[in-house]
Amino acid sequence: KVILINNFDLIKKPTSVSDNSANYKLYNSIIKFIEKPPEYIWFLCISKLTKATDFSKKIYNILNEKWEIIKFVSYENSSPINWVLNRSKSKGIPISSEIAQLFIDIVGNDLSILDNELEKMSIFFTNKKISENIIKNNIRSHKNLTIFKMTEALSNKDLLSALEILDNQLKTSPNEHVRLFSIIVMQFRRLISIKSMSKKFYTENEILKNISLPIFLGKQLMIQSKNFKYEELKDIYLELSNLDLRIKFKSNLAPLLLQDLFQSICAGKFVKIP
Repeated sequence: KVILINNFDLIKKPTSVSDNSANYKLYNSIIKFIEKPPEYIWFLCISKLTKATDFSKKIYNILNEKWEIIKFVSYENSSPINWVLNRSKSKGIPISSEIAQLFIDIVGNDLSILDNELEKMSIFFTNKKISENIIKNNIRSHKNLTIFKMTEALSNKDLLSALEILDNQLKTSPNEHVRLFSIIVMQFRRLISIKSMSKKFYTENEILKNISLPIFLGKQLMIQSKNFKYEELKDIYLELSNLDLRIKFKSNLAPLLLQDLFQSICAGKFVKIP
């Protein structure tokens, strides 16, 4: 069993102790539980803080003594813009936040791959202003740009192009179906966000500001969102949620599941007929 505790840093001994206090009961319950931990239990504790001194000293010491603590750090919601900005500056190719986001969208969020691509850029463009055209024209060979084209084709309901790129990706990297699926999910999360703001009569500038993407990418997504109805996007996103575990844990079925998903989206099967 896995027990998930969000905001783990907030679980501390209350300053005013009361037997009827919910915080006090929670604190005591966790202390008792982790002092004699069953073998079948895992704790997943999530916090934005990273220092051991920021947590309850007693709880942390017990965990450290009786359990094995494994720490994981996430990077800015899978979009390490600040890292790219600092790294590009150190390599002599300073870029804007918008260009950094475009770079991540095309290359992916793997820091080692990002670093390699920035290193290549620095060889040819040191002390030059990096523009959208330079990025697009000089990392075309990178496989993530092909994935970018796949999501674009899918958003335009161009089934033939989307399936062709999907097939090539899975032949080249047969074990990357989870990453492909996560990028598709991200694309439709953005589309449904744009469609939702459009329904609320947000202006184009307000939408572009809220989605925090380079202007040309944001405008492309706004055009693509017109290919879908809001309810259709909601149903697609629900289907993506239903497919999540099957894609992750049934790798042998992943190609068929993705192909079927592409066909359903492009054929308009998620459109509700009045």
